[in-house]
Formats: sequence, C-alpha cells, structure tokens
Amino acid sequence: MLTADGPRVLEYNVRFGDPETQALAARFDGDLSAALAAIANGAPDEVELGVRGDAAVTLVLAAPGYPEATRTGQEIGGIERAEALPAVTVQHAGTALREGRLVVAGGAC
Repeated sequence: MLTADGPRVLEYNVRFGDPETQALAARFDGDLSAALAAIANGAPDEVELGVRGDAAVTLVLAAPGYPEATRTGQEIGGIERAEALPAVTVQHAGTALREGRLVVAGGAC
C-alpha cells in the first residue's frame, strides 16, 4: 500500500496455502510448476509465465468456534452451485468426505 510516508506492508504471505497466494496463483498464465522447477534449478529464463488481466478474489469461510474451539462434522453445502458460476473455482481446506458428505474437519474451510 502506498502512503504519503512511503510504501507500507500490511501483511505479506508467501506460502502457497495462504488464501492471498491462491488468488494470485489463479491469475498465472502458463505452467506454474514448470516455472518453479526452472527457478529452483537456476534456469528461470527457460520457462515463460505470464499474468492474465482478469481479477481474482478469495473468500475464506471459517467454521463456528474458529480458532479456539472449532466445531467439526457439520455438512458444507453449495459447492456444486458455486462451481457452476462462470470463472469460479472452489478450493477448500480443513474439510473431509465422510459417508459421501463434505464436512468441516478443521478451522478454515
């Protein structure tokens, strides 16, 4: 964020599991894993990775009681309906399939 006093960082996350990174990764145009492998091997010029001009948003839903006493086992619905929307991708964590049902198994879903 740019301010009158110069740039300021509110939060900086770099793990690929972070919701902020998931929104950015959705905009990559190219093979992200190949680009990361090329960088790790010291050959970043071997792979081309662009960024699409579209927007990306991440919405995190937290289970009741999160983070102190997360209540688990509750069914999560609406995934199919959300994924049917144009340009929507649903990613989830802290979930489990139990008896064919998607349920809360951790803190953030």
